[in-house]
Amino acid sequence: MAGLRPRTRDRAAFTLVELLVVIAIIGLLVGLLLPAVQAARETARRMQCTNNLKQIGLAFQMFDQARGALPAKYEITTASDKFKLSAFFNVLPFLEDAARNEQFDRTKPASDAANSKLINVPLPAFSCPSMLINELAVTQNPGWGSYAVCTGSVYNHFVNITDPEFDNGAIVEKGFGPITISNIVNQDGATHTFLVGEMNFGIRNYPNESTPTGGSNQWANGYPFCSTASTCGVFDADRNVIPGYFYELNTFRSDHPNGVNMLMVDGSVHFVSKTTYPDTLKFLAKRNDGHAVEAN
Repeated sequence: MAGLRPRTRDRAAFTLVELLVVIAIIGLLVGLLLPAVQAARETARRMQCTNNLKQIGLAFQMFDQARGALPAKYEITTASDKFKLSAFFNVLPFLEDAARNEQFDRTKPASDAANSKLINVPLPAFSCPSMLINELAVTQNPGWGSYAVCTGSVYNHFVNITDPEFDNGAIVEKGFGPITISNIVNQDGATHTFLVGEMNFGIRNYPNESTPTGGSNQWANGYPFCSTASTCGVFDADRNVIPGYFYELNTFRSDHPNGVNMLMVDGSVHFVSKTTYPDTLKFLAKRNDGHAVEAN
């Protein structure tokens, strides 16, 4: 009949095989894309951590200029229940947080309600966005932080106070100072000496614990393992490897893949590989050993 067109066959729907192939291709693409997205996010987090450390470095330099020396690794306060205010607490005025420093009542213990509110809170300036936090760590360590000042190359607890290399880093006890940036410039050089580095949670506190609980990281607490570290143990130790656990608690480590952000006395920040030779780390941790090595 004029004007009529032959009937065409209707397009069949996807077969099950075709659908499975499409799903497989999409899954493959997502699998290829996901690591790239995760890597990009980690790069951004590491950059934020680097910026945190640069601001901390500037605060330490301004403290040195204003007070004539770098801050001591802790300050013992009157009636403080043995709580030691950290070097980080004392540079707060140079991190635009002078009020927190000034409001802390040094005639009362750190456990005082008003004082606790000032120190038992995490601050963005001392928080690496890559650091993994678990609930137990937060409960045990209110006011957690991600960074530690460098006290040198040896275990910096009191048991080593007679060691000739005790407090051989940039930040020391008052009795071993004062240490100035100009001192370090004229010795090993500010570009060759660690000032601050990362120290994450994830290392268990005691040898009888079966899982990592976090360490004792607290930005305002100057007690060893809280805001002070060295290069005495395994640098950037894995979370579940605890040989000589005290040394790993006291050694720089991070949750960035394959290394740790380290701040130098000159204010520069370097990503130091976990495979860096121990002797190189030892020389970088010391302020006056005569070895001007580079942080790579």
